[in-house]
Amino acid sequence: VCLHARAGDIAAAEMGEASLLAGDILAAVPRALQELTQHHDGN
Repeated sequence: VCLHARAGDIAAAEMGEASLLAGDILAAVPRALQELTQHHDGN
C-alpha cells in the first residue's frame, strides 16, 4: 500500500491530479520503490 501511495504522490506531482492516469502511477513505481528502499535502509 505504501508503494502504491508514494507512486501516486510522485505521479500527481509531475502530471497534476486532474490529468493523472493509472499508467502514470505505474511509471512512477520504480522511483517510489527506490525512495522507500533508501528510507528503510536509512540512507
